[in-house]
Amino acid sequence: MIGVSDLEKLARSCLTKLFPLFREEHFVRVHHNHVGYRTINAERFNYTHFDLQLEGDVCYLLTINLEKEERGKGNGWKLYESVHEFARQAGCKCVRLTPSGWTSAKETRRSYLLRRGYVPF
Repeated sequence: MIGVSDLEKLARSCLTKLFPLFREEHFVRVHHNHVGYRTINAERFNYTHFDLQLEGDVCYLLTINLEKEERGKGNGWKLYESVHEFARQAGCKCVRLTPSGWTSAKETRRSYLLRRGYVPF
């Protein structure tokens, strides 16, 4: 398994490469096998963030959110892509998530992800 400091570097590298809204001052924290990204250091969840849990060769996407003013511009999908690239480079074979909730376009997250190529298991 990759070390904590290497996971943080990898997350920052993937965000820099694929997520145009990423800034170096954003928060990327790794604790054991948990990886968190925040645009601000806060406890509420209405800002851009994700939380990942790495278990063996599976990356669990626990939460993901894009700030409202950035939606509808393709940035949400770029955030998903950065998670996938991170998981792949960290040695994971798949990304699993709970597709509950709604998108800002009033589409279920499940239908959105199926439309974008996710496969249910």
